[in-house]
Amino acid sequence: MVWDRPAPEDGVTVGYRLLFFPSESTLTPAMRAGLKWRGVEFVGVPARDWITVVTISINEPGVVMAVDGAGDQAAALLDMPAGRRLQVSFHTEILGSDFRDAVAQGYRTTLQHMSEEGVPVVADGRLFVTGMRGADHFACELNVTRPSPDPFQLNS
Repeated sequence: MVWDRPAPEDGVTVGYRLLFFPSESTLTPAMRAGLKWRGVEFVGVPARDWITVVTISINEPGVVMAVDGAGDQAAALLDMPAGRRLQVSFHTEILGSDFRDAVAQGYRTTLQHMSEEGVPVVADGRLFVTGMRGADHFACELNVTRPSPDPFQLNS
């Protein structure tokens, strides 16, 4: 996939959103106990029907992106050429129908492509799903076999 960077809006170009669902969290606090994680910050698992979103943006000089209504934001900025900065922002968001529908479509499309290419689906495997929510690109990792009942309605 090639990203043709669109013109910035208010000095910010959103590149990608990475979605982390509570049901997909695999490294629990109990599993981290006793391990030495230098320089790693852990983001808490959000409440039911919420997701953690990591937004990657390119900001024009002097601009910092803020996510409207997200009081739990954390951000890191990396210098880029021409005074721009790459911003990586973490926040939680309600898993609304727009994300549910977009992820469900990406899930179905991924399984269809695997079938067409003869790629076996491993029952306990993971899928890396990409898609669009409106004009925003997103990516997320999901279990191949969904829990029942399917909270994301991916099989419908």
